[in-house]
Formats: sequence, structure tokens, C-alpha cells
Amino acid sequence: MAKRQKTKSGFKSVVVPETELTEFEKQRLENIARNQELLKTLELLPLENSISSLRRQQPAKPKPKKKNEKIISRRRSSRISGEKLSMSDAVDLFLQKPTQETLNEGIVNSSVTVLTTKRGKIKAEIDGGQESEALSKKLFIILGKYNNMDKPINISEAEHKIERLSKIFNELSLNFSEKLLKQRITCASWHPEKSSRILAVGDKIGSLAFWQVPEDKNLKEIESSGNLGFKSDEDNVFTFSPHTGSISSLKFHSTDRSKLFTTSYDGSLRYLDINTHHFEEIYFTEQADNFLSSLDLHCSSPDILYFGKKLGQLFQLDTRETKNTTRFLKASTSKITNSMLNPDNQYQIITSGLERCFKIWDIRKLEWLSDVEQTTVATNFLFEFKHSKSCTSAYWNSTGQSIVSTSYDNTVKTFDSSNVEDKNLKIIASISRNNNTGRWVTPLRAVFSPPVASEQAVLIASMSRPIDVYNSKTGSKICSLFNEEHVTAIPSVICVRDDWLIAGANASGKCYIW
Repeated sequence: MAKRQKTKSGFKSVVVPETELTEFEKQRLENIARNQELLKTLELLPLENSISSLRRQQPAKPKPKKKNEKIISRRRSSRISGEKLSMSDAVDLFLQKPTQETLNEGIVNSSVTVLTTKRGKIKAEIDGGQESEALSKKLFIILGKYNNMDKPINISEAEHKIERLSKIFNELSLNFSEKLLKQRITCASWHPEKSSRILAVGDKIGSLAFWQVPEDKNLKEIESSGNLGFKSDEDNVFTFSPHTGSISSLKFHSTDRSKLFTTSYDGSLRYLDINTHHFEEIYFTEQADNFLSSLDLHCSSPDILYFGKKLGQLFQLDTRETKNTTRFLKASTSKITNSMLNPDNQYQIITSGLERCFKIWDIRKLEWLSDVEQTTVATNFLFEFKHSKSCTSAYWNSTGQSIVSTSYDNTVKTFDSSNVEDKNLKIIASISRNNNTGRWVTPLRAVFSPPVASEQAVLIASMSRPIDVYNSKTGSKICSLFNEEHVTAIPSVICVRDDWLIAGANASGKCYIW
């Protein structure tokens, strides 16, 4: 019997005498011999021979040809590869525009969104089916009723028939809720005419909705389906798509009520002309990384617009000029989140932003520039107040004597701005609360309520869903506007009208009316 044995040069076969076999090995060899004899009598080949014959009979499959595909480079971490990148290089890399070659190959920075902006005049057609033209005509008829009417008058204390501010809020209740848009609502504005009851809202994808809020006399009890308030058989929500990026601001013209101005992240400033049924373009920037982030126009001179941009410029635009020429001021090193003119003084404007502060400017003393590449930040402001984190908003009240600011430092502060000309701004109250919304909720912004005698409230949404109401002088909490069953998301966008219509809109495109 042959066995394999290990040697210094490797393995070799050696003949082992039969006498060295054990009884078990001898029995095993006998069994193998007997089985082979049986297979021969049955004319069956051993198993391994049959398998090898089957393998030989199968034809060889042709190998697939490799396609000449372009190898797309994958994103690699600079940190892991040990590369050092300065902050300026990182910003340039983030904001770089993709070339046609990289677009064809699919190599695009995932952080940069390339928008196809709508240019020029756009016909105001309602989004929807076959009845969109009829709905458009219906909306323009409704808005036409309130065109060029007298300026709204602030409601006095006698008209409320309620002495204290707290009593007014404690008597408010949730009357209406309506799904207006499909995406997160970013801004809202009431039509300035009190009898109109029309609310305009914009969302993160550039859609615009008008909601004709029903009258109080049509209120009904909560229906079994879960819908709150009056549900009309007729359509009372009208939606348009004038922009391709998030709508950052909505402002109605204070005297010509047929115009609604909008700014967007797609770089355009438009207004809806109810008379011509078109969205007119009055400004557009070619800088994709410098979108429009804020807008305001003064009630005494509404033809002059002021709007802020992501890179910190504050622009002035006169719509009466034929070419809509613009002048600008480098007001901040980073994005301007809000800009508002003083209702009592058209020469004062306040700006807030990611620079962690808000600033008050005197327009008459500003050195306006025409060179967009100017990078020197202006310092001739009247007053600057610094927060420890980004300032999401700063608003004047209706009299221009107070300011409320909101910041990611988890504070809401109110100021006495009556002596701002003397560069004196006194903090009245500081409210501690959670203002960190994250990326899925529109940043919280505190707004003033209409004044009642010497009292005024501040309203801001809470991360636990109610709208909290605070006394602007003491900072004490008055109440919370909330309905646990129906307010299912944070109404972060708040818009208050002089006749105590309070709108709150959330990230699901829904709006609530108190």
C-alpha cells in the first residue's frame, strides 16, 4: 500500500507493507473493492467520472465584453487623506458652479442646488387642473375689490371694548385650519385692507398661495372628519408658481393694493400685478450663491424697495426708474435675515443677520455703492446690538418706538428705540426660551401684536407647538394659543393683523387662524 510521507524536500509516496495495515483499514479496502465490482455489473461509472464527463460536454460560455464606461471620481474626504484646506478655499469649493463637463459626468457638489430660474414676465396662472383659468379670474375679482382703497386705520382701545391686553388673548380661539401648500411655508402677509381677509403665503419651492379666510359668521363646530371651522363648497385657496426657489419675503404695496412683491432664493424680485394678471420681474441677480433673503417698502414711499442678500448686501431699488437701477450697501459679512423700515421714520432701517447682531441705519447718511465686488463692510450705522449667536429677525412695532429681536442664543429681547437718533437703545425685557429649530422648521421670529393703550404683546412660536404670548415690557408670559387636537406641527411663521386676526403656518404647508 502506498502512503505519502513528509521529507526535507517535500512529500513523496512510499510503499507500506500489508502487515502494517490495521484491521479497520483492511475492512475498508475490501468494501471499496466490493462496491467497484457491483458498479461494473450494473454498468455504472463512478460518480466522479460521470461529473467530469458532464463538465466536458458543456460548451464554454463567451465572456461578456467590458463596456468602455467613464470612471466617475468619487468624493473623498480631505480630512482622511491628510489634506489641509483653508476656510476661504472651503467656501470657494462649496460655492463653485458645476461646469457642463461635470454635469454630464454626474460630478456635482451635492451641497449646491442648481435652479432653473424663470425669467421675464410670467402669466399668473393658478396651479391645478382645467378650472385653473376660472379660479384665476375669481381671485383677481376678489383682490380687485380692495384696489387703491384708503390706508388701514389702527384699531383703537375703544373699538376693542376690552381694557386689558391679556383679556383679548385669553378670549382668542382657533377658528380655522387649512392646507394651503405642499411644502414648508417660509413667509406670510395679510392683505392691508381689513375687509378683505386675504392671507398670502410662500413656501420653500417657490409656490405662492392666497387664502380667502371665511367670515366669523360662517363658523361651524369641529366636523367628525377632523377639519376645523368653516369648509366652503367653493374654492377659497388659490396657488401659483412664480419662483423656482424658496420665497423669502412677501409685501403688499401700501397704497396700490393690486401689487404683491416677492423675493426668492432663485435670485429674482417680482410683483404680482392684479390688473394685468402677470408676475412682473423687476430685478434678477446672476450670482447663484447670492440669493435674495429679505424685503421691505415704506408706506410713505412704496416705490422704493429695500432688499437684503445672502452675502450681506442691502440693496435700494426705485421702481419708477426705467432700468430699475440698484444701489447697495455692504451691511454685513454674511446673510441678512431680515430688513425693515421704521414705520414712523422712513429714513431708518434695521437689518439683522447671521453676523450675530442687528444694526440700525440712517438711509440719508449711507454711502451707496454700485460696484458689486465691494467687500468693505460699512460702519456708519446708528446703533448695533450684538447677540452671542445668529439673529434671525429684528422688527419695529407699529409706532416705531420699540424693537423685538430673536436669536439662536435662545433669547427674545425688546428695546426702547425712541432715542435711537442719540445712539441710545435700552433693553426693556429679555425672554429666555428655546429658539433652535433645526433645518426642517422655518426659523422662529417674534412679532408685535396691535397695541392696546400702553400695552403691547410679543408673539413667537414654541418648539412644543403653541404660540406663546409675552408682555413686551415685563417679559412675563400672558398665555399660549394652542389646540392640542388640531395644531400638530410648529406654527413657526406668524402674521398678525390690526383687527386681531392671527395666522400661524407650519412646515407641512398648513395654516391656522385665531
